[in-house]
Amino acid sequence: MKVVSQNAGSLEKELAWLEECIRYRVTQTANEFRQASEQVQLPDEAPAAPQHQPGDSPLAKDFLCTLTDNDRLLLALAIAPHVKPEVLDGFLLRDPYGKIFTKFGGRVNYAGFSGFFPTWETAFFLMDFDSLDKRLNTIRQLPQHPLLKTDVLKAPESPDHEPAYHALLLLHRAFRKGYLSGQVVTAQDSYMQAHKLRSELTWNDLFLEDTTAKEINNLLHWLTHRDTVLKDKRVMKYFPKGFKALFYGASGTGKTLAATLIGKHTRREVYRIDLSRIVSKYIGETEKNLAKIFERAANKDWVLFFDEADALFGKRTETKDAKDRYANQEVAYLLQAIEVHEGIVILASNYKKNIDDAFLRRFQSIAYFPVPTKATRRKIWENVFQFQTDSKTGVSLNGVDFKQLAQHELTGADIVNVFQYSVIQALEQDKHISQALIERGIKREMQKKGKRVG
Repeated sequence: MKVVSQNAGSLEKELAWLEECIRYRVTQTANEFRQASEQVQLPDEAPAAPQHQPGDSPLAKDFLCTLTDNDRLLLALAIAPHVKPEVLDGFLLRDPYGKIFTKFGGRVNYAGFSGFFPTWETAFFLMDFDSLDKRLNTIRQLPQHPLLKTDVLKAPESPDHEPAYHALLLLHRAFRKGYLSGQVVTAQDSYMQAHKLRSELTWNDLFLEDTTAKEINNLLHWLTHRDTVLKDKRVMKYFPKGFKALFYGASGTGKTLAATLIGKHTRREVYRIDLSRIVSKYIGETEKNLAKIFERAANKDWVLFFDEADALFGKRTETKDAKDRYANQEVAYLLQAIEVHEGIVILASNYKKNIDDAFLRRFQSIAYFPVPTKATRRKIWENVFQFQTDSKTGVSLNGVDFKQLAQHELTGADIVNVFQYSVIQALEQDKHISQALIERGIKREMQKKGKRVG
């Protein structure tokens, strides 16, 4: 694959540089145990980092041209075991007592891996953090490190009985797949459990009731003029830096599409986060998952769209036991994290009543997405089934009564499902979509919901 080949070329230079740096630092350490006449002469400075151009490869564009030299060493060190483990053989040097040098960190022949597997201690050694002050300062800033915040490296985690930075230096699966294997990265490859929302649809395809449309317009006005407001110190003190909105209403009524179009309109990336997937049955894990999401999104002009919020808010109950107390703490953590987040957050919930009144007051926008009325449903039917005479599918409508179809209490998403069913069935048969065919699609959709068609 082209991407893999391009990245391989950049990596060859990075790993050759890494090997030189390892040789330099290891030789420095070995010289400490040698007589003056036996010491190896070294240059005054460590080997210089190779140069890259953004057009060389995706790896160069996204990382190598923007990271500091130390951060590039850190990245190369984490990559080496996966693509060229022999680069790390320099760390297998033994001290005069026949032991691996403690300051090298790392683990040898770990979990079936024949060779040297670097740890965070290895990285500190390689980056010449022998000074305790320099090392502690690095550790203090580690949570904000760009390679941790962008899902490249996993944060160091060690059992309580082990030194904290004896943890292995590990790459996230998403980085390995995307940059080393050239595979498609999915939401499941990242702890964010999120994916970017995209759509070919426009505002002309979203039919909302008047009150909902007005609230969405108010939201867009706020986002449009947000930067102007925040430039005026006198005015900005009355405005929060972040923006919080709540979309509530039945499934399929346009909440996700509205969030997607808001991002499209304001030229912001929208990430959908399914709360039902990150809520954990283990105490404390939900808070950790949520903390990682907000750390990842900090200082980025993203729209975070928290879908299925009822998975968390629905757990808020009267405190009867420890389990209820921890469930309520998870909700409190989310609400606090949303409140202090300086970006744009939209929560989607089926039921407004699940959210505390005290927190509702903190939303700048609350939009209700009801099941569309008959008049709105007719507009949706007509828009979705609007075939042109030059349609490349060859499918056409045959005596369809949209006013009659609008009698069925369906959401916009339901109507789209009926449309998809009707098109496929028409292509399989005579390329004509009739009233009877659409009615069969409606019946099928109703059955999925456990309802009967009258």
